[in-house]
Amino acid sequence: MGNQGHCRVHLGGGPQPGGFYFAVPRGTHAARLGNEASISQYVPVEAGSTYSLTFSATRTCAQDEKLMVHADGHSGELPIQTLYSTDGGDTYAYAFKAIRSTVKVTFRNPGIQEDPTCGPLLDAIAIKKMPPLKYSAGIIIIIS
Repeated sequence: MGNQGHCRVHLGGGPQPGGFYFAVPRGTHAARLGNEASISQYVPVEAGSTYSLTFSATRTCAQDEKLMVHADGHSGELPIQTLYSTDGGDTYAYAFKAIRSTVKVTFRNPGIQEDPTCGPLLDAIAIKKMPPLKYSAGIIIIIS
């Protein structure tokens, strides 16, 4: 796994330096991405298959926070809302179709916060191959 910028790995939730309190709802480790920070990892996949990348993200400051997700040439920008589900964080999913047998998955904070240490707290990152869609001949659904 690689990282650059202001990235901090937290070994647990609770009170943090600077008056922060971080909930790590789904695990014991989380990564906080400060302004323009990123983390990435190369993952072996099957070229031509569709994958779902799921993760938990929480805002760490009372400012707008965004997260860029990059996977095998695909990318998207997600606003981190933190509406707080019952266990403290929001779950996001990002799908992509692999074009190589190894993909680089990157999470990046584009750096829109006033405080450079603010940024999304990421937890419970997982990737799963999605089953191919199957066409069922002769079945028609009509919605009126």
